[in-house]
Amino acid sequence: MVNDNNPTDPEKGYNTLTEQTDSDDLGNPWGTSPYQRTFAWPATTDLLPNIEGTHVLLAGCGRGDHVEWFLNRGADVVGVDIAGKAIATARDRYGDVATFRHGSLTDVSELVEGSVDVILSHLVLSHIESWKPIFAGFREVATDSTILVITTVHPQYLKEFGEVEQYTDTVGFVSNWGSVDLPTYYRPMSLVLNAITTTGWRIEMVHEPVPPEEFQEYDPDRYAAALERPELLTLRAQAD
Repeated sequence: MVNDNNPTDPEKGYNTLTEQTDSDDLGNPWGTSPYQRTFAWPATTDLLPNIEGTHVLLAGCGRGDHVEWFLNRGADVVGVDIAGKAIATARDRYGDVATFRHGSLTDVSELVEGSVDVILSHLVLSHIESWKPIFAGFREVATDSTILVITTVHPQYLKEFGEVEQYTDTVGFVSNWGSVDLPTYYRPMSLVLNAITTTGWRIEMVHEPVPPEEFQEYDPDRYAAALERPELLTLRAQAD
């Protein structure tokens, strides 16, 4: 069940964040934040394969903050994002060396030409209600050897943050990012895993990363809390 009083628009919200967010702000959603640089992004790259010479889909590429990481390692990059202003920023930064498409992740098969070798969804899925159509679309642009890597907010964290009472339900709520409200969805771990395994993917690894000590200097309270209950969930799957 999803709350009916959730009026937020993720495209509008991320367009606003693209224009307004201070890149050095601890709470910003972009790859420049200390949370991303020291914790979330290293936890994500730990699951990525050797990407030299691969065609990589960044599913929810935002402003393109992680594009350079892939280009520097010899990958060809296509990014898809629902926020038009974020895509415009990504094109301004890397449009001459990477490809960007504006649209929903449910439409990936229509936005991406040909197949891809690696698909990355990094801190995007918690703002999306229905996952199965997305993973099914990912499978349409995958080969039998394509690797899928996902980083998302851990269900346990969302359960507490959203004050979810019934852990078996999918529950939508509003999360505040300063001047912007974004829709956020809790779902139990079973629905997280089943959305992947029932759409043509075989899970290879599941991690619940612990923040490095370096993150403690930026936000000691959040660091301590993340040692008591997980904040992030990372998964790696291969096309089945």
